[in-house]
Formats: sequence, structure tokens, C-alpha cells
Amino acid sequence: MQVCPKCKTTVIDSNKNCSSCDFELDKIICNKCSEILHLEADMCDSCGFYLGKELLLISSVIPSDEQLINGRYRILDREEFLVKDSLPNHQTFYSKPLINSNLLNIYRKLARISAVPHLYDAFSWEGDDYIFLKLNKDDFGQNIRTLKEVWIDLTDKEKINVLRDWAYLYKLLSEESVLSSLFDAYNLYLDDDLNIKIKMLRLDESVSTTLEQLGKVWAGMIFLPTTTYIEYSKYRIGEIIRHLIEGKISSVDLLIDSLDTLLSQPMSLISHGAVSNVGKKRTNNEDNFYAITLKLEENGFNRNYSGNRGLYIVCDGMGGHESGEVASATAVISIRSTILPALAFSLNYEDMSQLIQEAIVNQANENVFQLNERQNRQMQKRMGTTVATAVLLDNKLYTAHVGDSRIYLLTKNKLEQITEDHNVAMKNYRDGIGTLKEALSNSRTNWGKVLTQALGPKGADFVYPEINTLNINEDSYLILCSDGLTDMVDETVIEELVKKNWSDPKIVAQSLVEKANENGGKDNITVLSLKIDIVGSFFPITDYADIFYQDEVYLHSDSIDLPEGQEPPIEGLIVDPD
Repeated sequence: MQVCPKCKTTVIDSNKNCSSCDFELDKIICNKCSEILHLEADMCDSCGFYLGKELLLISSVIPSDEQLINGRYRILDREEFLVKDSLPNHQTFYSKPLINSNLLNIYRKLARISAVPHLYDAFSWEGDDYIFLKLNKDDFGQNIRTLKEVWIDLTDKEKINVLRDWAYLYKLLSEESVLSSLFDAYNLYLDDDLNIKIKMLRLDESVSTTLEQLGKVWAGMIFLPTTTYIEYSKYRIGEIIRHLIEGKISSVDLLIDSLDTLLSQPMSLISHGAVSNVGKKRTNNEDNFYAITLKLEENGFNRNYSGNRGLYIVCDGMGGHESGEVASATAVISIRSTILPALAFSLNYEDMSQLIQEAIVNQANENVFQLNERQNRQMQKRMGTTVATAVLLDNKLYTAHVGDSRIYLLTKNKLEQITEDHNVAMKNYRDGIGTLKEALSNSRTNWGKVLTQALGPKGADFVYPEINTLNINEDSYLILCSDGLTDMVDETVIEELVKKNWSDPKIVAQSLVEKANENGGKDNITVLSLKIDIVGSFFPITDYADIFYQDEVYLHSDSIDLPEGQEPPIEGLIVDPD
């Protein structure tokens, strides 16, 4: 029997149109955008959505490539057991029952668990059983990465969350004989929200599935084979694994409690300092910044939300007196109001990146752009601003920038510029003209400093912030600064001053500003320094909500009065006349 994709009416096989709504049954409908597509389509032509016709086959027998299984399922890859449904509008579970329905019944029983693969079809055909599962793919048909592949990219807190979910799955599956499905990291996948997905259920069949064995599986994924049990105790997760293997953690509930205890502990301690100075040559300060470090406490609502987080922004305005400072303050306010509320929630990489994109392009840039439009500013008189912003979620760092305000990451061993200036000098380098050293030198010249991107002068179609993420695995400093620092102070001196004053980020910021003024102070100088201390050792380093405001820093304290006839000041817009 066929099922109409449009009205879900059951229709006999010989019908070409739905007897209820007259929909053509050689067509399908995209579940995302409702576009009508040909029956053979694998992806939506309109929105690119993956239609999910590829399936994973479980069977002891694989027919030849030319033979359709039960006249319906085409072999795509014999080695990977991939097939394709050539009749997606037809009902499933309508063929002969399985000869051995044990595994099928387990799939049905565990269907309520989101990690268990979705059952698509099952039947007996020509004396053999066939079970078809939906694949672990994203909306665009790309394979979701296995847990083993993703592990190295996770932060410590994300790893602990994954292990906890893994343990909870062990508890849910413990009444069925399929626990061995959880003992192979390549049989487990992580979706974009870091939820575990099982590729296929496996019958235990005399395989050891004790908590002791689970501990050995975790140890094999986390530690090198040469690591001794004594060395496990150097790491907080190692203690738990050792207790699992030794039988000291005797129940899965005790294991989950142990992991919850780890989750309640901070992964990092964060402190910051910020200083902005008008410099030696300017009469007004067109820079603006914002810095806030939050401590989210366990409140029972969601265990994932506890920990330290922060939002840090530096903007360098342009456009002359009472213009540049307006642009930079507008950008700071826009980004702060967009991102700050989200810090109380758990967001994955894609969601956080989209939020930062929204904050910079659709909020900050648009608000400054509209000020220019309403005040009818033309050409060089249009106000604008650079932006460098960082979002820190425990030890996961997101950075974004537009223009030539920079972000540096320093460890005890090295200094690294993790943003690339959006100016003519760097554009020439990206286009293959000259060396990086020459480009960095030219970035201090009048022609090389000309920005290729800024917030405000043009609309959203001309703004492309660079957004990146990285994990902080050792004690580090993050420096966000305007070009008033980098034009005046060499990177070697920046590194020297940070290391000299490592214990206090406020002194770090002050010393860098003072050095820029000692060297001439030709521009406004803003430095925001962020000290990140990794707490303890949760995991070995591999190769590869109640909110308590610890500290909140604002640059400005006085409102600005715009000249008569111009746009009135934005609510909350504050700049420093000094």
C-alpha cells in the first residue's frame, strides 16, 4: 500500500494519484520546506535538505548489486551495508514477519530512547531476515562523526558530559542484552548538540558488559596503552576510571553521581582587567569596550549550565569627534545585548557561531549603518568601528573580529595573534603579494592601515566577521586591543609585559597602555586582558541558572550630547570625555 505524502491517506499500489487529495504519487514532499520533488530525489532542490533515503541494512545475507531486496531496496555499498529505498511512498512493516524477531523486538522496545537508531523497515525475504535503520546523518546528508573522531575536539566539560550520557545509556540498556553496543567508540556518534547516537544495536552474545569493562573501554580511549593505574590518579577522570576497573564503583548510579560531581566543579578560573586611554595626541577617546566574567552556579535546572563564562568586546571607532565614539559604543551595546543573555544557556558550536554572526552583522553593523543613514552622512563622514570580541565558556573560546583590532593568545611558552587584520596590507598578503612579515610591517603605514572592513559604513552584505573557536588546555592570557597598542608596542614587548605581570590581569592591561604612551601614544589605546587558569587536570592533554557577577567593567560613565539636528543619543550610550 502507498501513503500519500501530502494528506497521509492510504492508497492502493496501482493508483497514480491520491484518492483523497489527487496528489501525484510519483512525487515526494521535502519535510523542511514542503517543496514537491520527484520520487528519485535524494536532496531537496530548493533548500538542500537531505531526504533520508539511504539506510543501514542488518542481515546475514547481502543480495547482488543488481537485485532489489523485496523489489524495493537497492544496494548502494555492500561493504558498508548501505541501501536505498526506491519506493519511499510505500508502507513499511507490511511484509512477512521475521524468522528471528528477537533483535527487532529490542529495537521496538528501545525506540523511546533517542540514542537508539530509528527502525525503518523489517521483513523476511527469500528465507532471510532484513532490518533497515535510519543513518546518523545531518540535514545535508553528511555523516555525523563518530565519538572517537570527535573526542579530541571536545573541552573537558564536554567530555565529562559525554561520559555521563554514555553511563546513563548503559543504565537504560542494562535490562536488554545489547550493552556491547556501547563498548565500541566507533559504534557511537555525536550530533551537533553532542548527544550520543548509536549506529546499530549489537547482541551481547557472551561479551563482557560489566562496569569494569566499561572502565577499560574509557581508559583505552582516554589514556595511552603504556599509562599505569597509578598515573590514572593524576587526572580527575582517571580516578573514576581506576575505581571502575577495580570494582570500587559498583553501580551505574554511583558512576553517574561521580561524573556529576566533576561537572559541578569549574574547569577554569577567569579574571580580567581593562584600561582605555585617550593617548598623547588625541583630544577624545573613540574606543569603547565591555568586559564581564560570570560564574554560573548549579541550581538544579540543568547540570550543563554551571561554570565560568565571559563576554569581552573592544571597539575602535572612526569618523571624528562625536562620531567614532558613537559608533564604537553602539556596537558594544548591540553585541552585549545580543550575546550576554545566551551565556546562561548551553549552546553548541553552530548556535554560538550564528549568535555571534547575528550580534556583529545584523545588530551592531545595522545599528551603526542606520545611524549613518538617518543622519545622511556621506563618504568619509560616515561613522564606523572595528570590533574584536571573545566569548569564553569555561575553557572553550570563541573569537570574532572585523577590522584591525586584534586578539592575542599567550601561554607561558608563546604569543600568538589569533586574528588577522582586515586592512590593505594583509589583503595584499592574502592575495599573494609579499611576505607575512612585510604585511605586518606595512600594517603600520598610512596606506597599509586602510581598512577593508568595518562596522557601519556599509550594509550587512559588506561585513564578513571571522569567527573561530579553540579549546584552552593550559593557563593562558587573552589580550583584546585596539591598534593604539599594536602600532606603538612590538609583540615581543607585549609578551614580556604579560609574563612579567602574569598574576594580575589589571596590571597587565595598565602596563601595556603605559608602554604605548611611553612610545608616543599616537592613538587611543584600549587593552582588555583576560587571565584563564585551568583548574586541576581533568583529562590528559592529547596531541592533536544563578549568575554571580564576579566583575563587570564599563569604559565610560558620562553621556554624550550630539550636535543639534543629529540623531539623539542612544539609551545607555556612554563615552569618556577624557
